[in-house]
Amino acid sequence: MTTTPEREIQNNIRLDLGKRSDVIVWRNSRGVAIHDNGSHIPYGLGAGSADLVGLVSSGRFLGLEVKTTKGKPTTDQKLWMNLVNRAGGYAVVVRSTADARDAVTAALEDRDAHLYPLA
Repeated sequence: MTTTPEREIQNNIRLDLGKRSDVIVWRNSRGVAIHDNGSHIPYGLGAGSADLVGLVSSGRFLGLEVKTTKGKPTTDQKLWMNLVNRAGGYAVVVRSTADARDAVTAALEDRDAHLYPLA
């Protein structure tokens, strides 16, 4: 059985959630640009930040870390999701559009996201 690539899962989630009026998500690209003068300019929300970030209609912050069925979050990703969750946002790993829809519902219902163990 072939695993769906992370990029395809992410694009499907963006298309699916884009049809809704109760959530908005943006692709959080992260990396380093090299200026003409040789300086390095980091962009994105920082180490471990989620692939998709946004807001649900209540104003709650949403972070969706997209993974394949076998993918595991890195320690930096777990730290970032835990930080968001402790601050009142909702950040989770999602592996499908169904997972992303469930995450939006949970965020809208003001449910707490679990904290990710770092060990």
